[in-house]
Amino acid sequence: MDVVAKLAEHIVAVRYDMCSPDALLTSKLSIVDTLGAAIAGHAAAGCAPVVKVVRDWGGNPEASVWFDDARVIAPHAALANAVMARAIDYDDALTRGVHLSSALVPAILAQAEARGGLSGRELLTTFTVATDVVARLNAATLDYHGFDPTLTCGIFGVTAATARLRGLTAAETIDAFGIALNEASGTFQSNIDGALVVRLNQGFAACEGMKAAIFAAAGITGVKNVFEGLYGYGHLYSNGRFDVARLAERLGERFDGTETFFKRWPSCGATLAGIDAAVALVETDGVRGEDVASGEVRVGRYHYNLCGTRPFWPGENPSVDAQFSYQYAIANTLLRGRPRLEHFLEPRVIVEPAVGDLARRLRVVADDRFDEAHGVLATRVTVTLRSGRIVERFVQFPRGHFRNAMPAEELIEKFRQNLAFAQQRGYDARYGDRIVETVMALEDTMDVRAMLAWLVPHRRP
Repeated sequence: MDVVAKLAEHIVAVRYDMCSPDALLTSKLSIVDTLGAAIAGHAAAGCAPVVKVVRDWGGNPEASVWFDDARVIAPHAALANAVMARAIDYDDALTRGVHLSSALVPAILAQAEARGGLSGRELLTTFTVATDVVARLNAATLDYHGFDPTLTCGIFGVTAATARLRGLTAAETIDAFGIALNEASGTFQSNIDGALVVRLNQGFAACEGMKAAIFAAAGITGVKNVFEGLYGYGHLYSNGRFDVARLAERLGERFDGTETFFKRWPSCGATLAGIDAAVALVETDGVRGEDVASGEVRVGRYHYNLCGTRPFWPGENPSVDAQFSYQYAIANTLLRGRPRLEHFLEPRVIVEPAVGDLARRLRVVADDRFDEAHGVLATRVTVTLRSGRIVERFVQFPRGHFRNAMPAEELIEKFRQNLAFAQQRGYDARYGDRIVETVMALEDTMDVRAMLAWLVPHRRP
């Protein structure tokens, strides 16, 4: 059987009791983490213009725009809400940059509204299956070659979820994937240039993934040889280096969403090992940022190309420039200690001269051996102090990576920190504990639309 057919049948057939407990727990934590990121980030740069655009588009009032009173067609609601969930870059991801949850949660909740309800068990099952599919596709993609995997790869997760929730057959799900192949795109140049469109890519993944399934349900046929075709996914988006066997390996027995990377710090995942190293330099080795004469940040080529190719210099979008800069991330930590949201969201904090001065004294070096021997996240930070002393720290897997996991309690505390940040900026945080309690017991929830009371102000009791 062709691999896309195996995936399609898997998407249609999986039931709640077939999902492993670890996979279901990871799904719950991803949902909590995504909601926390959206609550803290809904007013970040770029969100308001997207909300205005989808409001102006109007259309059938199927689903809610979060933190607003608008109701629009479900794919457009998912677009706006996904941008908010990604805006502070504090949402979870799969290694190498697939930010799936912040597209998947908005898409599933929008579809729940559009269809008139959804049980917590079906939400968890759908989320777990969609994440499994994307984790497999991400592992099979050996060279994104500059494509942004959030859209390139992540769109297939939203398509899988929407196909399942709309009751598509396996054959229709293949068509939906074939349509999604025509929508898949995205470029890491957005990140490098500090452009707000990096956040919009999240919305594209949510919106276009939903539309692919909707068009398939309406009878539009799609590419059939989605992954292995002459001009299929493997050729186009993996630079010809595609491990197709990985897609169906132990399919239905193992759910690969357990390999989710939860962020400890509010910055691009590529920078987090370096931040952990800098925290250790400060807290264990006694390094003070003002005493650093120079430094080196040694990383693998994949993430060097994303966050290390240009000197840190805040431009028209200082927050994006800070989020995707090794120099800023390390300098900020050496000078201020453990990173906080305001370090990456407040322009006046980002452009502080002392941070910029230290950032420009840190040299970022690409080392291909890191990718080969240690994995793409590994980072070595070496600093030379004004006294002449040299200190270094190496981190292979940052805290929050599935090989250096944060316990559930730590992730819930992160959620509460996001809530506190939002509360200082006007968000009514009274529902914080209720959010965590409900998500962690989703299997007992009859209709997940009740969750919208936390996200849509006029729906609160």
